[in-house]
Amino acid sequence: VNMVLLGLLTLLTTFTSSFILLLILRFCAGLVGGTTMGVGISILINHAPTNLRGKMLATVIASFSMVSIVGMPAILFLCTNYGWHVALWLISTLCVLALPLIVFIIPRDPVSFDTVHALPLDVDTLLFASSNALVQFSPMLVIPILVPLMTQQLGASEDLLPWLFLCGGITGFLSTKITGVLTSHISALILATGSTIVFILSLLIPILGYQYAALFITLFLGTSYSRLVSSSA
Repeated sequence: VNMVLLGLLTLLTTFTSSFILLLILRFCAGLVGGTTMGVGISILINHAPTNLRGKMLATVIASFSMVSIVGMPAILFLCTNYGWHVALWLISTLCVLALPLIVFIIPRDPVSFDTVHALPLDVDTLLFASSNALVQFSPMLVIPILVPLMTQQLGASEDLLPWLFLCGGITGFLSTKITGVLTSHISALILATGSTIVFILSLLIPILGYQYAALFITLFLGTSYSRLVSSSA
């Protein structure tokens, strides 16, 4: 249901000329996307041995790095040569293609729905449930404006953008895999704290006006994915 809604909301975006309606559609798509991610990670954790959880989470979260390595350059190419509508139609199509994979590959929940599981809605439970959302909140505020940020604030040329996203994506991929391995040896709290410190340092690059676009995108994406792995583990 979530994937159908995500595809539909993305498709509807191409038919709107109202900025307010555009924001509403993207906000709803974000809610659906975030919920889908939460369900996916929950399924993974429920079926993963405890000692392999970090590595398995890192393997799945590494797919987000592929967005920067393949997705962003491909979308920028489509937008430049064929128009932004085509890029969103492609994303909607991918959502539809994911439906049979969900039905036939994801294992069915063995838990009986007749059993009532009452979770206490205390502070700890709410923080646990929203940890990934809190971790991703800050980078998700920046990611939608990465292109104007790097071209206008950091002085990067538009021709250089695909290569910058490629470098950032590769760094994010390596950071994700390394963090997954380290979760077996170092506490998630230490890893998350270290990643957050470097993440803050990366934000200082555009804030202070330094013209280091490659360094910014590398540190920004690398630490964002590292924090997500630490939080999920």
